[in-house]
Amino acid sequence: MGDVQVRKDLAAVSDKGKPKVGYKVKDLINELETYLGCNKMEDVVLVGAGKLGKVLLNYKGFEEYGINIAAAFDINDSVISDTNIPKPIYHLSKLTDLCSETKIHMGILTVPVENAQSACDYMIQCGIRAIMNFTPTPLKVPGNVLIQNVNIAASLALLSKQLSEQTYNMM
Repeated sequence: MGDVQVRKDLAAVSDKGKPKVGYKVKDLINELETYLGCNKMEDVVLVGAGKLGKVLLNYKGFEEYGINIAAAFDINDSVISDTNIPKPIYHLSKLTDLCSETKIHMGILTVPVENAQSACDYMIQCGIRAIMNFTPTPLKVPGNVLIQNVNIAASLALLSKQLSEQTYNMM
């Protein structure tokens, strides 16, 4: 990318740059974070508070990106009563109330494969319009719903393939 393109892109985010001087780094970082939404917390819900769901509930790195898991939902009573989790876990039937009261529109899906589509459909019915899908199930959603699929197994397989190619090329 050329310097002209970088200046044009930065100008779309910030008008504080000075010709032949540039930007004050601290101000530019603040404006970029504001533009990307990192300065305000976006609440999300998590559906499926099993093993992976609990790991995500305990992960502190989301805050760095302006993401807060406000609550988790599950249908398993033993998971719901777990008090070792820093976020509340409610029965899935309470998702509608929380989403309508708080205007949360983004969710994380970590349910078993056989429940993925029905849980996704319910999330959409409750007002969720963007879903990060940790299940290996391709979800069918309306055109106005965003899906981000995260397939850890596929990512590891790709990494393994790249490693084997790198090792082969080093011989």
